[in-house]
Parts: sequence; C-alpha cells; structure tokens
Amino acid sequence: MLFSAKADYRNYLRLSFGQPWSAKMERALEKIGHLAKEAAGTL
Repeated sequence: MLFSAKADYRNYLRLSFGQPWSAKMERALEKIGHLAKEAAGTL
C-alpha cells in the first residue's frame, strides 16, 4: 500500500525491494501483476 494524507493514491500499490534484479525476480513480479489484474477484475 501507498499511504498518503490525501485520498489521491487509494488505488495504488507501491512495491519496494532491495534485491539484485534477476530472472526469478522478474517472474515473481509478473505473477504479482497477473494476480493484481485478476483481483481488480473481481471488484
């Protein structure tokens, strides 16, 4: 989640990590994207 004093970011999710980029990380991020898209379709 992204927190803000305003409601401007109520539909945003901030991802932050400090690991080196890798193919495994890319696949995991892609999976998160697919899950988020699927969840958004159920709203």
